[in-house]
Amino acid sequence: MYPKNRKSCLVIYLLIILIVDYGIISGQVKLNNDSSAFCNGYLSKFEIGAEYLVPTRFSNRIQTISVHGFFWKKRFENISIKMSTGFICTYAWGTSRQFEELGDSLLLVTNHETSAFGAGPVFQVDPTIMKFKRFSVIAEANGGIILYNKRFPYGGDVYNFIFRAGPSVAYKLNSTYSLRVGYRWMHVSNGQGNGNHNPFYEGYGLNVSFLTFR
Repeated sequence: MYPKNRKSCLVIYLLIILIVDYGIISGQVKLNNDSSAFCNGYLSKFEIGAEYLVPTRFSNRIQTISVHGFFWKKRFENISIKMSTGFICTYAWGTSRQFEELGDSLLLVTNHETSAFGAGPVFQVDPTIMKFKRFSVIAEANGGIILYNKRFPYGGDVYNFIFRAGPSVAYKLNSTYSLRVGYRWMHVSNGQGNGNHNPFYEGYGLNVSFLTFR
């Protein structure tokens, strides 16, 4: 049985994303009107990227292919940090484990084939750690919410929260284009606590992104 607060979890998280996005956009307007602000404008017009992730050792055995796009990016020069908002589309497939107690000391584990398409908004923070000529080392972290075409993984819900993080190396091809390649770790969960109703999964793998500048 699903917890009674599952809808509350979803509503609260959506509100957090909306508040963060509103705060960023409001801050942009204020900074554009303040010539003394340390934010020096848009970093890029657009970023598109893709990744392939395999399951971690103790996770449900689920593989993930994702494509993301960031349409709004802002740079804060004094603290060498960038913030972005965008969208992610994902397809995940594999097996999900369900547990059932068969007495005081016995536990039945069953594996279920599962797969789904999903999409949702994401927010990213990516500070620059160091620069050397055309190369940059960047620490990226982003989170959001994904809505699926069915309950996913098996035993779960139609939504999940997603968190991804990892280092990337960026190479500036010219004044217009840049390429990023990096490692990604991902955690996906519906936020409803422990149990069969929250078959979370984790993955790691490679991320490649392409950026266009003004």
